[in-house]
Amino acid sequence: MKRLLVILTIVVMSLLFGCGGGGGSSGGSNTGSVNNSTDSGTGGSTGSITNPTGGTGSSGGTNDSTSGGNGSGTGGTVDTPVSPPAVTIPGAPTGVTVQPGDGQVTISWNPVANATSYNVYWSTTGSVTPSVATRKVGAVSPCVLTGLMNWTIYYFVVTAVNQSGESAVSTELSATPEALFVAEMVNGKTFDYTISPDGYGVVTFNPDGTFTGQNLKVGQPIAGQWVLQDGVLILVYPWVKAEYFFLSSGTPASFQVIYLVRNYEDGSVSSPVAGTFNLK
Repeated sequence: MKRLLVILTIVVMSLLFGCGGGGGSSGGSNTGSVNNSTDSGTGGSTGSITNPTGGTGSSGGTNDSTSGGNGSGTGGTVDTPVSPPAVTIPGAPTGVTVQPGDGQVTISWNPVANATSYNVYWSTTGSVTPSVATRKVGAVSPCVLTGLMNWTIYYFVVTAVNQSGESAVSTELSATPEALFVAEMVNGKTFDYTISPDGYGVVTFNPDGTFTGQNLKVGQPIAGQWVLQDGVLILVYPWVKAEYFFLSSGTPASFQVIYLVRNYEDGSVSSPVAGTFNLK
C-alpha cells in the first residue's frame, strides 16, 4: 500500500510541474521548450528624420533559464530636403500707356509673370534712370501720379519686382499734364482778368461765341470771337491776332492760365506768361 501511494504521488507531481517555460511575445511558441534562447522579441520602430536610428527591439521570450534574443530595429534614413525651384527675376512690363490729366498722369501696364509688385519711375528728362528718378514703390496698374506740374513734359518707365530682384525698365513714354477748359467755365460769364505784363481788365464770354470787354491798362475796348479748341481757350481778334489761354488750375470762381499771343500774318508767337481770371 505504501508503495502504491509513492507511485501516485510521483505521477501527480509530474503533472503539476512539467519542464519548459512560456514563449516570447513575438517569437514562435516555445511551450515545453528548455533554454529557448533563440526566441526573438518584437522589432524596433522604423526610423524617422527626428529618430534616424530606429527604435530598440523588445525582449524575447523568457523560459526557465535564458531570455530570447532582442529584436533589432530598422534604422531610418534622414530625408533630404527638397529645395523649391529658383524664382527668376521677372521680365520688363509691356503694354505701358500714359494718360495726362490736370496736374497728374495715369500710367497702366500689363501683368508680368512671377512679379509680386511694380515700381514706377519718372523724371522731367528723358532716358529715365531708376537710381536718380522719382519712384513710386508698390504701384498698382492703373497708377495715378499726382502733384505734377501742368504743361511740363514727364518721362515714365515701369519695372516688375519679386524676391529675386527687379526687372529691366519698360519702354519709356512721355506725357504732359494739362488742365482743359470746358465751355461751362466761361460761357455767358464775365471775369476780371490780369495778364502780366500785357494788361488787366474785364471780359465777357457771350453765348453766341463773341467776347467783349475792356483792357483797363491801356483804356481800350476788346472784342472778337472766342472758341474752345482741344481744351484751350482761344480769343480771335479782327486784326488777325489770336490769344491762347492754357488752363493751369482753377475753380468755378477763379482759374489760372498760361497765356501767349500768336500773330497769324507773320507766324510769330510771344513768350508764355501767367494770368488769372476771377468771376465777377
